[in-house]
Amino acid sequence: TLQAREQHIRREKATSNICSNESLCTLAATVYLSLLGKDGLIEAATQSTQKAHFLANEIASIPGFSLCYPDTPFFKEFAIHCPVSAQRVIQDMLNKHIFAGVDLKSYGYDENTLLIAVTEKRTRAELENYATALREMNYE
Repeated sequence: TLQAREQHIRREKATSNICSNESLCTLAATVYLSLLGKDGLIEAATQSTQKAHFLANEIASIPGFSLCYPDTPFFKEFAIHCPVSAQRVIQDMLNKHIFAGVDLKSYGYDENTLLIAVTEKRTRAELENYATALREMNYE
């Protein structure tokens, strides 16, 4: 019989490492990409890039914040240097019901480095709200 997972088999003897959650994510991505089609995928990628660059420029204009790699091209993710710890920014933004990004301290960066990702799903208003919320923090 086929099994979704091999939970009853010890890790060393398991013949696969795929679990139902990975399969579900793969299926969801496949369905989404199929529905988008070639032109839709190009449009989604273009929007992601434009929106990410818009937000990066907005954040870079806020005193105390800067892009970690200002001269490096990027697609939809970028790292910023914050005037306070990334954890504080994350918590302060969470208090405003905004997911700020990922603290990169555990990936070898300093405690003030934050990774931000922007996709085609975010609206211009949401991006402006993000930048406005950061501006209002007055971390200087």
